[in-house]
Amino acid sequence: MNSKAVAREYNSQATAFFVLFLFGCDLIIIPILGDLSNESGVTIMHWVYLLLAIVFEVAGTTSMKLSEGFTKPVPSILLVVFYVGSLAFLTLTLKQIEVSIAYAIWSGMGVIIIATIGLIYFKESLSLLKILAIVLIIIGVVVLNLTEGKKPAEPQSTVVQERVNKG
Repeated sequence: MNSKAVAREYNSQATAFFVLFLFGCDLIIIPILGDLSNESGVTIMHWVYLLLAIVFEVAGTTSMKLSEGFTKPVPSILLVVFYVGSLAFLTLTLKQIEVSIAYAIWSGMGVIIIATIGLIYFKESLSLLKILAIVLIIIGVVVLNLTEGKKPAEPQSTVVQERVNKG
């Protein structure tokens, strides 16, 4: 057996284990965390859904690379399965978490994790510009999370109108 065949067999086994692990975690976590929530009504489950959406998106993007342009059947099928799963979990997330927050975390974390996988697993290059871009993504996600739940300032015209009506 040559090294490519061994690598292909390892990738198939690792992918199968990863899929089973994800579904196993899902079956365990959902009943345990389903009822926990904070004051705003966002349950921990919605954050778990977001985490699962990120994991499935990363698995889908990794499968995209492994499919070699849809020439490999198993990664090509997994690509579709993982992306459908990712979008399903992201949709469940959006029932309680603002779309701007959820999408920023989903896409930002996906970029960061995929960049790391590309660097380590696919031996992609790393440059100062890539590092800067990833840092800016992290800053953007943090800033969006800091603004979550804050009410926008009342428009000035409304404040002036209220003073005119009172006075």
